[in-house]
Amino acid sequence: MCHAVAQAGDRQDFQALRAAAARFVADRAALAYPGTRTEVEAGPIDARLQLPTCPQPEFALSAGSTLWGSGNLAVSCAAPAWSLYLTYRTTIAGPALLTRRPLPAGIAPGPTDLIKGEVEYAGDPDRYLRDPASLRGGALTRPLAKNSPITIDMLRILPTIRPGQRVRIVVEGQGFQISQEGIAQSQAGIGEALRLKIASGRFVQGTVQPDGTVRVRP
Repeated sequence: MCHAVAQAGDRQDFQALRAAAARFVADRAALAYPGTRTEVEAGPIDARLQLPTCPQPEFALSAGSTLWGSGNLAVSCAAPAWSLYLTYRTTIAGPALLTRRPLPAGIAPGPTDLIKGEVEYAGDPDRYLRDPASLRGGALTRPLAKNSPITIDMLRILPTIRPGQRVRIVVEGQGFQISQEGIAQSQAGIGEALRLKIASGRFVQGTVQPDGTVRVRP
């Protein structure tokens, strides 16, 4: 994706470059996590760098970086040719199920135990449950205080997918969605990671969703 960046004479405007980088990450996060609010702060650039202006810099997430939390962004220019890396910090807030009252470990929360609210996500937003139906009878593995968000890793959920079962895989990226079938290689419950074999013989890994599909990141 390209972002036009303001120029400062013959030297690259680093403030404008940082703003464009933050917009790039925020746009990607908004597509990946609909219904959330995102704030992104791009890290500083060494003022001693002398880079010529680039009207259309290219941005790309570095390997291992996520759209939430801290990460690194590769920034490059084709003409004139230069490249650098930027750090960034993303804060994402959005809907979540919260406990209406203190809940002990071992209880299977029901609709009367929960309320819908908004929280700032600490980690992957996909870990946070938003719909009571996604609980699927799962029991809490630890006690929770009032107004605590419930995340997938706090629940002990019975497997919903068995080894050898055919499962619909959904791959979502920036502006596209692809669906195909895969064969589960193990058992997994909602929110758990599952390895699957697809028609080409390749193996992919994704997260089991409440509707029984498996979401795979591109």
